[in-house]
Amino acid sequence: MEHVPVLLEEVSNYLKPEPNKLFIDGTVGLGGHAYALLSRALPGSRLLGIDRDADNLELARKRLAQFGSAVVLVHDSYANAKILAHAHGFTSVDAILLDLGFSSVHVDDPKRGFSFQSDGPLDMRYDRTQALTAEVIVNEWPLEELARIFRQHGEEPLARPIAQAIVRSRKDLRITTTCALADLIESVVKRRGKIHPATRVFQALRMTVNY
Repeated sequence: MEHVPVLLEEVSNYLKPEPNKLFIDGTVGLGGHAYALLSRALPGSRLLGIDRDADNLELARKRLAQFGSAVVLVHDSYANAKILAHAHGFTSVDAILLDLGFSSVHVDDPKRGFSFQSDGPLDMRYDRTQALTAEVIVNEWPLEELARIFRQHGEEPLARPIAQAIVRSRKDLRITTTCALADLIESVVKRRGKIHPATRVFQALRMTVNY
């Protein structure tokens, strides 16, 4: 079953795809939005699709293969969209789409380590060719830096106590899995209500890994 992006029709209608247009999808993912746009925009239109996740990009390539040269897919970040656009002949575009945030595709795969819902490695990378992972941050960054990212990117009020607990724990044993980290955080921040105490820290780590 193909992944269907949220608000697919709304996005397609807002961007008003029609022939002879140039589009940039800066987070092409599995190609759902790109497919909908090109299905309505041929002939004469082209789309530049960018994504940091090489696995998703390969699936998008298969999904969009029927559009041939109308699609250009690049393994990179939308932060470099201007450079990539000029490099591939998209010097003036009619619409740019960014579907920000991690998707259910990432959450549902424990091997990617984006969530503590299932146990998996502390990874959290969109681009698995990069060296920085959540495990590196948790086990190698100094206490002050951990507290800073938990506070700034996660808005975690107990950022420093959590960072202190991580530093103490990693002296004895490297923290390598999502559930190990979540359990450690829960030992510092007791659960209140439905939100797990590790939620803000995991958000901060995802943002830092993929900045």
